[in-house]
Amino acid sequence: MGRVKQMLIRADDIGWMPNNEDKYVCASCMEDQALQEVVERNLEKNVCSYCGKRSRKGIAAPLDIVTEHMAECISRVYTDPAEVLPFESSEGGYQGTVYDTQELLGEIGFIIESNKLFEDICSSFVRNDWAERDWLILSPDQRKFYGWEDFKRAVKHKRRYTFWSMDDENEEKGHPDYMPVGNVLAEIAEVIQSADLVKTMKKGTKIWRVQIHDKNEVLDKDTDFTTPPVEKAIQPNRMSPAGVPMFYGADDFETAYRETVDSNIGKDKIVTGGCFTTLVELRILDLANMPPIPSFFDAERTDLRNNLLFLSRFVEDLAEPIQRDGCEHIEYVPTQAFTEYIRWMTKTSDGQPIYGIRYRSSRNGKICYVLFCEQDECVDKPKYEVRQQVLCFD
Repeated sequence: MGRVKQMLIRADDIGWMPNNEDKYVCASCMEDQALQEVVERNLEKNVCSYCGKRSRKGIAAPLDIVTEHMAECISRVYTDPAEVLPFESSEGGYQGTVYDTQELLGEIGFIIESNKLFEDICSSFVRNDWAERDWLILSPDQRKFYGWEDFKRAVKHKRRYTFWSMDDENEEKGHPDYMPVGNVLAEIAEVIQSADLVKTMKKGTKIWRVQIHDKNEVLDKDTDFTTPPVEKAIQPNRMSPAGVPMFYGADDFETAYRETVDSNIGKDKIVTGGCFTTLVELRILDLANMPPIPSFFDAERTDLRNNLLFLSRFVEDLAEPIQRDGCEHIEYVPTQAFTEYIRWMTKTSDGQPIYGIRYRSSRNGKICYVLFCEQDECVDKPKYEVRQQVLCFD
């Protein structure tokens, strides 16, 4: 097979042909980390055609090598609309979403400062119209997020205590989008494990709690601030239902205050804060410090990219403010179920239990915690014998 014929076949496969043989680009001109790595692996010239940077050693790679890599990644997800979409001239053409090359680059999050470089990149694509190859099914991150949405509706309004046996009522079994409501939490837990979100909370970490009380009352004991005893755990919270005590706290007094106080506390009330210190290392789920989402052009980490795209939306949803209007006990149910699954059903990679969740406040975006410990694990003089004291009153 001749070279020209090979090039034409490849152009048809990935929608690309070499078009910038005399152009070279440096890593600093490519803002995408994965494409910077492509540049670094293929350095040939000591001058960049776009920013003009020079060096005694090679600092720039052929632009065609970079755009070919881009085309290979894009062609895994997108193709010629004629290959996948139905066409009805009476209905306006292709019956699905079609992107031109510039729109497609924006859709996948490709950003670059140099207009000239952007134009040259676009000129390398011989196909101007693109459509998703699997346009009839959800992307992996969408499938998980819509599954979470279905789960929320189910546990709030259909089944609260037997949801694990529910199917997906909107999809046929065997369909790629099928995600039974009963499997949602397990899938989320798998995503969490794959993204390495279970971290070690250091011994000596300080956590603040606050209490609202009468002006003439003095709070100065550990039992005044710690997790309430079971008989007094009567209010539902974001992560725990009424009757299940957990230790809520924050990195600082202000955040603890904002998380606790909704409005004016009244003339006869004041707010007092107390600080606790962790006595042991704890393994916790860290939803406050998400790792960066890999580039679309990082072909080896596509699964991680999809998982983190889902988790970023999931974490935002968990932190949505909820009005305390009497209906919060319903709105809290999905996050309570999620927390219970993490507490009792999820283990670290070495088989250890997870002892809490770090997340961001819905009030000011700062760090909050929920630790899975009751009052006796947080005081110097517990009423009953405990395995270990986890916190001490500072």
